[in-house]
Amino acid sequence: MSQKVPWLEDLDDEQRELAATTENCHQLINAGPGSGKTRVLVAHYLHLLMVRDDWDVDAVVAITFTEKAAAEMRERIGEKLRQIVQDAPEERWRRRAHALLDRLPEAPIGTIHSFCARLLRTFALDARLDPNFVILDDLQAQTLRQSVSERWLWEKWQSDEDAQIVVAHWGFERAVELLSGLLAHRLLLEPRKAKGKSLLCQKASSLSEPEEALQRCYEKIVAAYEQAETERNALDFDDLLLRTWRLLCENETVRRHIRQRHRRLLVDELQDTDRVQVDILRLICGWDEGESGVWFFGVGDSQQSIYAFRNADVSVFNELWETMI
Repeated sequence: MSQKVPWLEDLDDEQRELAATTENCHQLINAGPGSGKTRVLVAHYLHLLMVRDDWDVDAVVAITFTEKAAAEMRERIGEKLRQIVQDAPEERWRRRAHALLDRLPEAPIGTIHSFCARLLRTFALDARLDPNFVILDDLQAQTLRQSVSERWLWEKWQSDEDAQIVVAHWGFERAVELLSGLLAHRLLLEPRKAKGKSLLCQKASSLSEPEEALQRCYEKIVAAYEQAETERNALDFDDLLLRTWRLLCENETVRRHIRQRHRRLLVDELQDTDRVQVDILRLICGWDEGESGVWFFGVGDSQQSIYAFRNADVSVFNELWETMI
């Protein structure tokens, strides 16, 4: 069937074999630019939903790493479905494609951040959030981090011993910059904190007294920042990931509900992920728990990562590759 169905006709034999798999297994494709990785992922998405007419569009999640790429992926899927409706030789295929087109606007196709926002709104009570939270853009988040850091330090530097040490060592303005910078790097720092590691260096014993004080201030400034967000009913982009990560780590019931809703997790440009994002994928798919019912299909290029400035870490992709092959 894989050589005849219209949603696989644009692929070569190797690509068609990858896209047509419906086996319950995790798959990771490592290939260079121009090799058709995204085309294979789109075809795999279509194949899963076309051959499993008992699955709703929620069963298959498709994630990529920019809004533009996500919009293009949704359009490619819609274009192929419209083509199937018009030209497919079998009525059942035309009927199924038409049904999927009707549901495509609600399909979970988007960025990792939009997927996490969807989960947090769905499980808002478990995440202790108002489901109508707003999302701060980068400039709004930067402004809030700066103002919270300045206000907290101004209020605390005469009464909080750690704040006093930090201000005495670096001065007020530099201390504000450091605290704001720590807030901006929570995606790197929170996983280290969760593992009991030093936040500022590899060994806690290497920290100076001011650095130890700054590290202790981190906990306090994070609490102040989260309180400011709560007052605004807002989350920033890092919060979307961190709140989802914590929710999945701490709540087995939520993990079970997500695994009942989603059957496949497809990720494009996997080399542009960071460790928190990959941990979210791991928790959903249950890579270290045996069979969870959610199977992973990822594509990427271990030689290319363009979002290092956003904490993307290609070594995460390489580690996954070593684990899955």
